[in-house]
Amino acid sequence: MSNSYFTETLDEMCRLLIDTDARAILDWECNTKLCYFINTVAKSIVLSKSENGTLEIDRLGRVALPPEILRQLIWGAGDAINATPSTRSNTLKLSMGIKNTAKCILCERPEKIITINGKDICKHCATDVARARLN
Repeated sequence: MSNSYFTETLDEMCRLLIDTDARAILDWECNTKLCYFINTVAKSIVLSKSENGTLEIDRLGRVALPPEILRQLIWGAGDAINATPSTRSNTLKLSMGIKNTAKCILCERPEKIITINGKDICKHCATDVARARLN
């Protein structure tokens, strides 16, 4: 699975959700410790499983990227990150995807945008609107 990838957006806390399928393929579970290698030339980071790792996958499958990584790679909240798992090396390579400039018109979050009638709305707000219509 080294040629397939998924794209996720860094949330407001600069956490990246690691796709469930990728975690299963790499045999990574919640609370798995990860170490990282930064390639500043390629503007990418490689994550690998390590008992001495400084990063950890939380119970929701996210990993928080430390400020030093974000500064070196010039990444921030709302950026789309391509993640390519490799079963051969049991690693996950992260690289910058297309910059996400769209923001939700209701809460101004730059994550998981959907477009309804030409307006960008995050999934959280779309769910809230749907609930409000049912009441």
